[in-house]
Amino acid sequence: MDLVPMPASRLRTDVVADGGAPCDRLSRLEWVASLLRTAPSGQEGGGCLLWVDQHGSVRMRVLERPLTLGRDPICDLVLPLPGVAQRHCRIARSQTGARIRDLGSSSGTWLNGQRVDAADRPLCDGDVIELGGVPIAFVA
Repeated sequence: MDLVPMPASRLRTDVVADGGAPCDRLSRLEWVASLLRTAPSGQEGGGCLLWVDQHGSVRMRVLERPLTLGRDPICDLVLPLPGVAQRHCRIARSQTGARIRDLGSSSGTWLNGQRVDAADRPLCDGDVIELGGVPIAFVA
């Protein structure tokens, strides 16, 4: 996948330019809404991930089954970036909704500006996940 990393200086801050995901909730939701306006249509399911590729196009991945995100080519969503672990995190649906878990990455998985640990954390509509500086929006 062609993903656009955000410089470390822009992670978890309120001031963002060039397509990055901001930290404050209102700005995050506006960022997610802007992705939705340009997202591919016709996708349905129990949630999806949205991000901006290196060409500025919005990409979408429907959460039809558990997804492992990481640098390893066997991952469901491959992020070939230096700040991303081989197997960085896992996102899966449960009876109560989608959940995310860090798989022991050294740089961390970030959810709305807060580090995610090895325990499952619930995902809500409009949440922003960051791996290796790449903002990924979750839409329920």
